Amino acid sequence: MPDQNKRLSILFCASNHWEHPAQVGSHHLARALTQAGYRVAFVGDPISPWHLLIGNDMGNRLTSYWRGGAWHLEGRLWSYTPMTLLPPARYPLFNAPQVLKSWHRLAWPSPAAMLARHGFKNFAAIYVDSLRQARWWRGLPYGKCLLRLSDNLAGFGGWNNALQNSLSELAGHVDMMAYTSPTLKPQVDDLRPRHSFYLPNGVAAAMFASPAPKPAEYAQINKPIAVYVGAMEQWFDYVLLNQLTALADWLDFVLIGPPDKARARLEPRSNLHILGTRPHRLLPGYLQHARLGIIPFAAQAFPELVSHINPLKLLEYMAAGLPVASADWLYLRQSGLPVTLCRNLDDWLAVFRQCLERDNHSSQYQETARQYDWELSAAKLLLEMGLPERGEL
Repeated sequence: MPDQNKRLSILFCASNHWEHPAQVGSHHLARALTQAGYRVAFVGDPISPWHLLIGNDMGNRLTSYWRGGAWHLEGRLWSYTPMTLLPPARYPLFNAPQVLKSWHRLAWPSPAAMLARHGFKNFAAIYVDSLRQARWWRGLPYGKCLLRLSDNLAGFGGWNNALQNSLSELAGHVDMMAYTSPTLKPQVDDLRPRHSFYLPNGVAAAMFASPAPKPAEYAQINKPIAVYVGAMEQWFDYVLLNQLTALADWLDFVLIGPPDKARARLEPRSNLHILGTRPHRLLPGYLQHARLGIIPFAAQAFPELVSHINPLKLLEYMAAGLPVASADWLYLRQSGLPVTLCRNLDDWLAVFRQCLERDNHSSQYQETARQYDWELSAAKLLLEMGLPERGEL
């Protein structure tokens, strides 16, 4: 176990557990803060015996609970998933306001006790991105607390008055809020936090630029590859992708992410490869050996959700040297990033043809991505919170 007395500590209360296949902004910021010398406790949303009945991503989360958490990153980060009898969830009874406020009282052991057991006695800061973890940490000794808003939460399924009230109350409690897209600023302003600032998503630029071997799955693919990495939920445009795989037969399409919905809703074709999830550390190889990165979101069908997304995958594509084609939405129009926006099927097909005819200009994309490195984001986060650049005491 690392020396617990020589580094400042930061607590992350995050929606996704540490080993979740989708590594989102909170994971990357936590990792960057450990590189800055801080010690991080990373607590994911709680599970319960009820989760066993619905099979909701239980493998790694249950292991995290049973083994009492685990140290990562050479002892700089400790992760844990709490267990409670009454978890906050979108189902009736579990979505009641009192459950959101009090689930930790029925957790065994309590998250606070587990932190103390692993040497976390006080925190320089507490970082929250999960409304399900809006309260349990408030009795801990800490300096500053921050709420990070990365989406228009009301655009997701399961949103209700209890969650809205929790968001409003938490925004009034924390010292500051960070938001990942300028389009979210009006929502943040309506919540009237004490202080707010823009903290866009970033990228591990060096990781995605470092040459990686060609994945074994690519060995049998002879056409140029259009690759997608990420979730494929209701905002993913399955109708569009079915059309693209049928019409753009000069490309192979590779999808990397949770596969169930894609396999159910996409027509099987010889140029469609649904690979499922892959560890984040292996993604550079899948991107570098593709020709184009795509973001086929249903922006017109889900404008309140998609318009505010600042997609991590965009920067990861560029850091790997890929040109990017995407659905057209508000944030991307305002971003100034070198992404080609498509409003209809003809736009997409034109981009695909151009991609094969033009030089890649990969160095230009990589230079842009380096301006958004997660280390720079972490430095800005520390500055806004008034914390030292380095966490060593």
